[in-house]
Amino acid sequence: MHKVARTLIAGLLVSLPTWAQNVFPPANSTINQLRPVIGCDWGGGARNLRLIIDGRDWTQEANKNGGRIDLNPIFDVGYGTHTVESRATGLLGLPVAKTWTFTIANPNNNNNNNNNGNTPINSNNPATRTYPLADTTINDVRPRIAADFPENLRSSRVFFDGQEVPSTINGNSVAFQPQIDLTRGTHQVSTEVTYQSGARVTQNWTFNVRPNNNQGNNNNQNGGNGQFTNFSPPQNGQVNNTRPALSADFAVVMDNLRMYVDKTDVTGQAQITSNRIAWNPNFDLTPGTHYVRIEGRQTSNNQFVNADWQFNVNGQNNNGNNGNWNNGNNGNNQDSIDFGVDSPNQGDRVNNSFRVTGHSVPDSSVRVSVKPLPNKNKVSQFTAKADGNGDYNVLVAPTWATRGMRLEVTTTVIDRRGRALTDPIVIQVIRR
Repeated sequence: MHKVARTLIAGLLVSLPTWAQNVFPPANSTINQLRPVIGCDWGGGARNLRLIIDGRDWTQEANKNGGRIDLNPIFDVGYGTHTVESRATGLLGLPVAKTWTFTIANPNNNNNNNNNGNTPINSNNPATRTYPLADTTINDVRPRIAADFPENLRSSRVFFDGQEVPSTINGNSVAFQPQIDLTRGTHQVSTEVTYQSGARVTQNWTFNVRPNNNQGNNNNQNGGNGQFTNFSPPQNGQVNNTRPALSADFAVVMDNLRMYVDKTDVTGQAQITSNRIAWNPNFDLTPGTHYVRIEGRQTSNNQFVNADWQFNVNGQNNNGNNGNWNNGNNGNNQDSIDFGVDSPNQGDRVNNSFRVTGHSVPDSSVRVSVKPLPNKNKVSQFTAKADGNGDYNVLVAPTWATRGMRLEVTTTVIDRRGRALTDPIVIQVIRR
């Protein structure tokens, strides 16, 4: 009996992964691939596999097969030295870990002996979205022409119908705005961009312009056949609120929705439902005229439709409110209320648990909803009550949030029936 027990234990120990059988890229290696397979093979018997690259946990995105875990990046990892850690648990519950480094050579660095060229490695990271979409027909004779990329850009060149045109870079996007009406027919766009990592990529596409006769419609100047309605503020409307809710409804199913205010893309901060897009500014709009543009593609017929309108903010003060104040109302209560978020701010990095603080109606209930971006496939809600002075402090701790994840945080003040007393405030933060 004792001999059988010793044999069984020995067999378990043999199958227990006590070291990594294989790591990739190999430890201390120098490679010229911008998207290498990264992972570790522990062999049979390993479980609870984890993969951390440069301090970020990629376990959820990684592939697992038996005792192997690996990541096939859909992005360029970037030049330089990278640190990888893989963790696992053996059959007897003993934890094991392996840490190693590898280097992606930068061809621009003359000290690299593994690459004799002076041209950066070409990236296989094409644009994630083009405007207008490739091979589509649009009615707008002055469309915004742009391309979004999966990484921030260092430089760019844009060629339109064979001629280089002036363009602007905003993070990971490059755009060009025609100053004259485009002719009817097919137009060609070519963008040559360099990522911050030094990699280069070229994106080419064509689209077709087919003008129609309803260019004079103020609510839909591109000839979108009135698919966007109920503009707020209305066309040429006058508002006293320096942070008015901007929104429009649409009657058909759309995708690739984008929203621009004064030529700034605010889509990432907007709320999009099945029939409405809305944005609540988290800063005061200056007195004067402001311009709103919405771009969308009708799913049913793959046609682009746009809406353009303008409104005016009157030159009145906002009673000295600071922070992310929103002094609007929800249409059911004509009395304006003070409601705002003091912390966190747009783009802040937050811990796995953080607090949303601000000011609201005294003794009111405040609800904070958190969703992951871009999929929004999960939601966690947290509530608290404002004190007698209207100050609130909501502890937020979404257990599913992983490091580096972008989070959409929506704060709403609600009445006893759970109805919003005013428009919610939506910001994005990043899990630290």
